[in-house]
Amino acid sequence: SVADIPAAEKLVPFQKLEPVYGVPFGRVHLWRLMRAGKFPLSVKTSAGGRSCWLETELIAWIRSRPRAITVRPSVSDDTSRRRKR
Repeated sequence: SVADIPAAEKLVPFQKLEPVYGVPFGRVHLWRLMRAGKFPLSVKTSAGGRSCWLETELIAWIRSRPRAITVRPSVSDDTSRRRKR
């Protein structure tokens, strides 16, 4: 509950997940991840209030994720440059 959260802890609402923290998931997918134990649990700001996440837990989850590696195709892998027969 919100009463158990230290006063200095920052709460992150759903609307800030993607633009500020880069979490691209929708509400339903987040709910599924939370239910599976793969995303931090949200807390309600009040009875029937909005869901928020503890910033420390959110940052820890982000840091635990593997980083994406972008690999550019080499010239020999580029099929668009093939000669037509």
